[in-house]
Amino acid sequence: MTLPPLLLVDGHNLLYRSWYGFPTRVLSHDKSEDRTGLFGFVALLRKAQRLHAPGHEVFVVFDAEDGADARIAQDSDYKANRAVETDAGLIGSLKHVKAALDHAEVRWIEHDGCEADDVIATLATLAREHPEEAAAVIDRIVQAARRD
Repeated sequence: MTLPPLLLVDGHNLLYRSWYGFPTRVLSHDKSEDRTGLFGFVALLRKAQRLHAPGHEVFVVFDAEDGADARIAQDSDYKANRAVETDAGLIGSLKHVKAALDHAEVRWIEHDGCEADDVIATLATLAREHPEEAAAVIDRIVQAARRD
């Protein structure tokens, strides 16, 4: 059985880019909730699939809440240049994004102790090293902005 190619997406990265990348805020109809993260995430994900991966199955990978802990324990400079405070609206958007993915029947994962880019790299490495066992990951496209 031949499986369709897979578009692997770093969910937190896409949500972050959506939240801070739009020039104006997108509010709910009653103007009580900021929906910029949800709107941007869905719009950018659809555009990426339409333009770069038509016919691909989409699989979104999110950072676990404790995803960076092990790396920070090894290297105190890891993510030291990033702001400690994260906008509450950005974090609040996460539950709406996951609900939208569930509604659209787009599979997603959040693996305890792992960051999304590490999970994506692991899947890509397994596909390269064990193509017969990872046929579902062979012809894959990865969408992530980080390079580390």
